[in-house]
Amino acid sequence: MTTLIAPAVPVWWPQILTAVLEKRRFVRMLLGVATPTVADGTLHLTFHRAGAAEHFAKPESGCMAVLRTALDEHGIDMPVAVHQA
Repeated sequence: MTTLIAPAVPVWWPQILTAVLEKRRFVRMLLGVATPTVADGTLHLTFHRAGAAEHFAKPESGCMAVLRTALDEHGIDMPVAVHQA
């Protein structure tokens, strides 16, 4: 029997989603289709809908800034990497 171990969602992620929702509902909706994991001190967001990662990462969308603010408010200082599944 093979046991598959999925990457764990950070325990603080629900708090970040709540903080993001209070700032901008659309960003929270986008993060709802992402899987967050932490590896090597980096928060990795893997988006499972076409175009979501691209939109989230665009500086003019403001999405990353909203996420960064929420992370900062909770004392989480780490780089964020965005990926498309």
